[in-house]
Amino acid sequence: EPDNDGSTPSFHEPWHFEGRELVWLDTPGRLAKSDNDYDDLWTIDLAVPCFGGFCAQDWEDFVHTVSGSSTLDASLYTQPIQNEHKIFGCDLWVEVSEVSERPETPITPQCSDGNDNDGDTNIDQNDEGCLDASGSYDPNDNDESDEIVP
Repeated sequence: EPDNDGSTPSFHEPWHFEGRELVWLDTPGRLAKSDNDYDDLWTIDLAVPCFGGFCAQDWEDFVHTVSGSSTLDASLYTQPIQNEHKIFGCDLWVEVSEVSERPETPITPQCSDGNDNDGDTNIDQNDEGCLDASGSYDPNDNDESDEIVP
């Protein structure tokens, strides 16, 4: 299903405060088997920080552009020079918060499904197995092979 997943920029804060409550950054996504949406492909774009003050002249503009925030402090994404040869990455945490189930398909009783379910060549209201004890047609009967009870 297109347009049902969010995105998170490379430079971002993992949380923020709303009043006194810590709110973690969530990037929503949705899979829906009922909509033939079986998988999602995510691109994880990790922008490389600058090290030890050896930043491009447009470092601050780059951080603002990638983050989508003109107020983000670019110096927060600068690493000490000692870290230049270390391996960096991120944690990706996928949390399933809800599972939906397909609604049950109503079952059409044999005596109103338009089929000869008992092989006697009679269908539904013309099948003696679909008559109740009084001889009236019962469309809710689920067994065409019922015998008439005298």
